[in-house]
Amino acid sequence: MSEIKYSAGYRPKMSIKAKLVLSFSLAVLIPLILLALANTYIFRNQTKKENLNKVRITLSGAQRIYYSQANRLKNAFLISSYNPYLINAVIHKNISFQNSLIKSYKDALNFADYIGITDKKGFVSASTGASGNFKPSLGGMLFEAFRTGFPVVKTAIIKKQTLLRMNIKTADNASNMFLVTVVPLFYGGRPIGSIFGLINLNNNNYLPEAIYNEYHLKTAVFASLFNRQVCLATLKIPGNIFGKGSRLPEDIHEKIMSGKNFIKELNYNGETVFAAFHPIKNINGRVIGSIAVFISNRRYVVLFKKTA
Repeated sequence: MSEIKYSAGYRPKMSIKAKLVLSFSLAVLIPLILLALANTYIFRNQTKKENLNKVRITLSGAQRIYYSQANRLKNAFLISSYNPYLINAVIHKNISFQNSLIKSYKDALNFADYIGITDKKGFVSASTGASGNFKPSLGGMLFEAFRTGFPVVKTAIIKKQTLLRMNIKTADNASNMFLVTVVPLFYGGRPIGSIFGLINLNNNNYLPEAIYNEYHLKTAVFASLFNRQVCLATLKIPGNIFGKGSRLPEDIHEKIMSGKNFIKELNYNGETVFAAFHPIKNINGRVIGSIAVFISNRRYVVLFKKTA
């Protein structure tokens, strides 16, 4: 068995100064570096939590704002539903009185694209557009109000043929998604008619403008409105590249179609965007669109691809 031999050659010794530097590095610098890394991690996580919370709060505000105009119609119509003169005018088919009431509503609530009164069978008797001899289903909302006896405020896809009868003009490729308010009229415990109003959501900037003005601080805060995957309304302002007609990516659209709020940090091309979506459902509970809110501490990036 061979023996281990040790060299008797010169071995350099570490100087006291070098030892002090090494000791200082181990005792001070390395902990400082680790602390800096930990602080960076904590800061990023804290920023993420704050932005996710901010986008969640903004989405809640967006839902309130989305229905606010329709609720104004509902409150105004509810007052009229207790007006004995209107009840009498509907029962006795006093079209002149009905039209005068409709005109006063249109003057006061000019954001509504259409206001009408129906009889108990659902036929339009007076309106701001064409009336008489047609019965709009309004996505089933009219008879839901008759059945339950309560006002209905929902989003609906209105048939193009119905819009033509109402003299509501839309482009061939425009969405026919409307926010609809229906208040039933009762007499003696039975429905005798209704008052209803329609708000066209295509290129309607009320929601995006209200969100921007109410929630815009140092970060970029934008809201958009979608009919299925296609953007119906948003703002043309610096930093917002989600123009009207932009299209949601398929994976996000599928999550929205599940019917639940979708809130997440999204990364596109190395940029971070905090997004929140609230599905819009019709009276049957089917998802037909969404409200979207986006927050970014930097410039927005391409989330949507322009449709051809």
